[in-house]
Amino acid sequence: MKKFVFALITVLSMTNLMAQTNPNNETIYKEWELIGESESMIEVSARVLKCNSQSVAQMHVEIFNESSNDQTAHFKITLTNPATNAQEVHTISLAVVKGAIVKPNCENNDFSGLRINIPSNWDPAKVKIALTFIP
Repeated sequence: MKKFVFALITVLSMTNLMAQTNPNNETIYKEWELIGESESMIEVSARVLKCNSQSVAQMHVEIFNESSNDQTAHFKITLTNPATNAQEVHTISLAVVKGAIVKPNCENNDFSGLRINIPSNWDPAKVKIALTFIP
């Protein structure tokens, strides 16, 4: 039993340390979360973050084409500020090859169309995200 408790404490400590260690100096407001999956097997996930202390808060969008066919992911994302009910709607359309995952990251500007700036007067940790696929 003592070994189990020790192992559990060790794992929890390492997890906490890894969460605090961020070599890119990113501030994560919301971790990756699945926000929708289409009937044609396109999965869309999003996270909210600041890449560094000088950048603006952004939502990064990840698209996973689970299908065995190349296809175009076409959808709109509605961001809502719960404090004011203000909304922004963004349409995304991107060709994705079968089995591919595409997503932006803070190290480069690849997939810039999958980055959405969060208005500066919104709390990025509280932004609501809704997705609607477009046929």
